[in-house]
Amino acid sequence: MPTVIDSLIVSLSLDPKNFNEGQKAAVESLKKIETTASKSNSAVTKSTNDVHESFQRVTRSALGF
Repeated sequence: MPTVIDSLIVSLSLDPKNFNEGQKAAVESLKKIETTASKSNSAVTKSTNDVHESFQRVTRSALGF
């Protein structure tokens, strides 16, 4: 005889298989986000270094003037 909890699980379709598949999809999605963030971070770091070098050149030029 099924209990109230068993009936609730069946009526809500709380199948652990779907949970595990969803968990795997979430982990894969987070890995993609991490990769994208890492690439963006590299681009921002390069841009920041370029701006810094430009300011240094301008400063050197101004001091030489």
